Amino acid sequence: MTSQMPRRLPLVALVAAAAWGSLAQAQGTDTLSTIVVEGTQQVPGELSLSPKSSPAPAADAGEWLRRLNGVEGIRMGGHGLDPVIRGQQGNALNILIDGGYVFGGCPNRMDPPTAYAPLHSIDRVTVSKGVTTLQHGAGGSGGTVLFERSAPEFEGDAVGQQGSVGASYDDNGERVGLYANLEAGNQQGYLQVFGEHQNASDYEDGDGQRIHSGFETTSGGITLGLTPSENTELALGYEAVRERDVKFAGAGMDSPRATTTPCACASTMPSPIL
Repeated sequence: MTSQMPRRLPLVALVAAAAWGSLAQAQGTDTLSTIVVEGTQQVPGELSLSPKSSPAPAADAGEWLRRLNGVEGIRMGGHGLDPVIRGQQGNALNILIDGGYVFGGCPNRMDPPTAYAPLHSIDRVTVSKGVTTLQHGAGGSGGTVLFERSAPEFEGDAVGQQGSVGASYDDNGERVGLYANLEAGNQQGYLQVFGEHQNASDYEDGDGQRIHSGFETTSGGITLGLTPSENTELALGYEAVRERDVKFAGAGMDSPRATTTPCACASTMPSPIL
């Protein structure tokens, strides 16, 4: 009996000390204010960004897309890179410009849909790898690429103007690019005019050999939009692309002359139903 008492007393003292310490700590605890963390829910495998955030010049949208993780491109020349997502290309990818499907006209993939998306007039590019949604139609087993333009924002009833002009240069191939994007309007509507011109010679590979890859492209468009309310837009637009002397070393043939109208359509954005 007496031999067990020395073993129990330290245990009781330890429990009492721990309880007292916890009580003292609870009495001295301060209650912090609530922290709210906000974020945007993003679909897995989806990436959305603005081409204007990348200052490095690109020959076309296909060359710009291949800089993204998980996106590659097949090059036949200096212009008209064919994007590849998860090893799939061509009709396995859905390419939309301002909500409209764009398809290449050449079975040899010399004019992929991305060649008709002038980056300097595009506000947002969304890349969905694989079939993450059927919102943009069937197909697209490799993925979907959306090129979208946003309606310019103006305040008040007075007509305002805004826009941007710029140029780019690439010493390999002496590629020169000029672009302009001009907008005018007010809260009730807007007029947008945009254009881009590029001219390039044959570029040189790592051994200093000139590759058959020169090209000349001119693209432009005009959009007339009405914005009667914050969540309503009615737009009518026309866009065209002209290509001259586009050389393709990997195709065995060139494109001396091509004129395309990838988009001549009307679009609406109705008010949401509450």
